[in-house]
Amino acid sequence: MSVLVLHPRGHFSYEAAVAAQEAGLLHRYVTAVYRTGRTPVPGLWHLLPRGMRDHVDRELSRRWHPALDPYLVTTRPAPHLLYQFARRVLPLPRRARVELEWASIRAFGRGSACLVRGAPRPALVHAYEGGALEVLRAARRAGVGTVLDVPSRHEDFVRVVEEEAGRWGLPAPALPAGVQRRVDRERAGADVLLVPSQETREALMGAGVPPDRIVVLPFGADPDVFHPRAGGASGGFRAVYVGHVNLRKGVRYLLEAWSRLALPGGELLLVGNADAAGRALLAGRPDSCRLVPNVPHRELPGLLASADAFVFPSLAEGSPIAVYEAMAAGLPVVTTDGARAAVRHGVDGIVVPARNVEALADAVAFLHRNVEARLRMGREARRRIEEGFTWRHYRVRLVSIYRHLLEGGGTPVPLRWNLP
Repeated sequence: MSVLVLHPRGHFSYEAAVAAQEAGLLHRYVTAVYRTGRTPVPGLWHLLPRGMRDHVDRELSRRWHPALDPYLVTTRPAPHLLYQFARRVLPLPRRARVELEWASIRAFGRGSACLVRGAPRPALVHAYEGGALEVLRAARRAGVGTVLDVPSRHEDFVRVVEEEAGRWGLPAPALPAGVQRRVDRERAGADVLLVPSQETREALMGAGVPPDRIVVLPFGADPDVFHPRAGGASGGFRAVYVGHVNLRKGVRYLLEAWSRLALPGGELLLVGNADAAGRALLAGRPDSCRLVPNVPHRELPGLLASADAFVFPSLAEGSPIAVYEAMAAGLPVVTTDGARAAVRHGVDGIVVPARNVEALADAVAFLHRNVEARLRMGREARRRIEEGFTWRHYRVRLVSIYRHLLEGGGTPVPLRWNLP
């Protein structure tokens, strides 16, 4: 009995593949691009422009997990490379680029479906929302069990962005009309849906998904990679945000709160890339706020270790991994209800209402003034991760779900763990 894990982009799905591999259950891990040591698309590689090959090399440097056996990885790079080529070379309008990206995801799914139908056949498929429909359909026809990972609340994302765009007169990202229909079909076609938070579970239930098909499986962080800064408090005060700079992430409210505070010696780092709306938001940012774009994930531990607090005022989330990583780095977290991940209000961070500039400013000011409280919350945050929210915890919990389903257990899936 084995598990086929698929994700067109990678990200935290590497941890699912490693979990299955450690348990001796991994059939294959399938993704678009991965550093396997083999030449991607060997027949076409020499035909690609030098700039495209350099881009792929950079992608490969970060699409890799040290514990994942590359011989168990299958890559399907052609749709992704064609999309990247068109996006970079052709003068396409934004909507056309988005449509092309989704076309590449659909092509990845169609190409991967053959792994479900062929021999040897996996006993279970674990795929991810948005890129799963074709594989889920193939699995159902083949009588193979299915797990759909739903890392966030797609409907909330769309609603919040539309609200914010209308409120501030800024451009909203374009989405193909069929995306929500695709997501709905994926959810209806999977045996079990994994979600990272209770809030996401409730959102799915509100959308009509039966509760016995939903399992809450929190994400994690690696405390061996993310460390607190040695030596305690710094001389100044640096707050860090990590994520896309856009309407959904609440950056508009963070910038207003930061401007109001005008903290002496304060610095706000926005670590991430900005879309069109994000660039408009940044136009009037204060001098003490600095954008740090294009940061590889391997450089995040150092940036977080240089900070005194982590601020994440998102308006809609699933369970942001950046928050887990900041906690592992020993930082107190200021966040909102929908983005709190493992944060306990008043213990390892401060949870404020979304869109509330005054509450956001008060929370940051409190951490700025109260060094001892700041350090205590940071210690509690790291302990929280170490005791229940490492990637090791995630993998153990996921394997228990796999084994239950592989052994013929139905829904609901019994949870064999208690969250701290």
